[in-house]
Amino acid sequence: MRHALALAAAIFAIAQPCSAAPDGGGNGASIVIGQSVPLTGASAELGKQMRAGAQAYFDHINKRGGIHGRKIVLDTMDDGFDPQRATANY
Repeated sequence: MRHALALAAAIFAIAQPCSAAPDGGGNGASIVIGQSVPLTGASAELGKQMRAGAQAYFDHINKRGGIHGRKIVLDTMDDGFDPQRATANY
């Protein structure tokens, strides 16, 4: 059950909507992906698993040269599972 939850969280983290950095990530050095998840509060464990799943995938891509030579950087923000905080993160 624990592994199934971790797998589901990883899949959700990768599939959840992400946004690029305000500059569009177009500086040529890296691609920045924003993620707003609960890292504190009652749902913190779920948010931490989402972050870990996304980071594991991006590390996998980066070890193979990134995307067209550009590394992926995950920028995770804590929203505490609060919609207003999640909106403010973006």
